[in-house]
Amino acid sequence: MFIRNKLVGKTISLRCAEIADADFILRLRNDDKISKYLPKLNITVSQQKEWINSQRNDTLDYYFIIEDAVSQTPLGTISLYDFTDCEAESGRFACLGNPVQNVESGLLLYDFAFYHLKLSIVKAWVYKDNIGVLNYNRKFGFTFIDGVSSEGVPCMKGSLTKNSYELASKKLKPYFDRL
Repeated sequence: MFIRNKLVGKTISLRCAEIADADFILRLRNDDKISKYLPKLNITVSQQKEWINSQRNDTLDYYFIIEDAVSQTPLGTISLYDFTDCEAESGRFACLGNPVQNVESGLLLYDFAFYHLKLSIVKAWVYKDNIGVLNYNRKFGFTFIDGVSSEGVPCMKGSLTKNSYELASKKLKPYFDRL
């Protein structure tokens, strides 16, 4: 889904992915270090452009580019998708940013989910051995249970309620007010 306005923070902003981002997205998603726990994309730049074009018209998918607030350099991707009633899944998170930028990308995404889209729950799944992203999600209030991915790999299935997010974000947001 395409939205015109950026979601603006102190260190980063989120903007909808554009066709011109295809090269960046493929480089990011195929970087072994960054995408160790993401499904590999075995596609061409042309196919990535086609996917972005169709995604921009999909009312059940918000795919954002994370940009540095000062230089507007693309740093990563993050998204909300698979909407059902008052729920959606978050994911496609891959970022070259520093820890502060990474946290702010989550704050902007979940503020958008709960306060703009009026969702009640955001879900996520994370490979079980991806401790860094599990801890990242827990900072926002996610709780996890054991599960199995669609590829049959052990994973953790998470859920974030608006209330849990509000409690967690009260601890995180004051840091950004001081920037």
